[in-house]
Amino acid sequence: MRFHGGRRWRTFVVQQLQRLFELAEVAVQQGDEALGQHYLDVARRMVLRTRVRLPRELRHRYCHQCGQLFRPGRNSRVRLRSEGQTRYLVITCLACGSRQKLSWQPRKPKSLPRPNQKSGGDRERS
Repeated sequence: MRFHGGRRWRTFVVQQLQRLFELAEVAVQQGDEALGQHYLDVARRMVLRTRVRLPRELRHRYCHQCGQLFRPGRNSRVRLRSEGQTRYLVITCLACGSRQKLSWQPRKPKSLPRPNQKSGGDRERS
């Protein structure tokens, strides 16, 4: 398959990156960490060669310092912090000790639609 730049090429590369990250997660879950690390290395090399930016959801799934896939509770720690009005997520890699700070906004609860209420004040008094 041959692409000469453009949007189709970028979407193809992003799909391949997503597939590599999925394969890395499956390999790590099955206990083969070396294979999972290999998939991540291939994905990182692909990003460097093609100069395509990693999507945000993939960018925060591995340690930028040592390259390990984050598995909360096993090799990473996730904490919520706040300074004044700013809230952020801190992901600490337990292998190398590096930290990633991500801005975090809590989801606003969806408000239920109010039922149409007929108030008694609208009637004319006689």
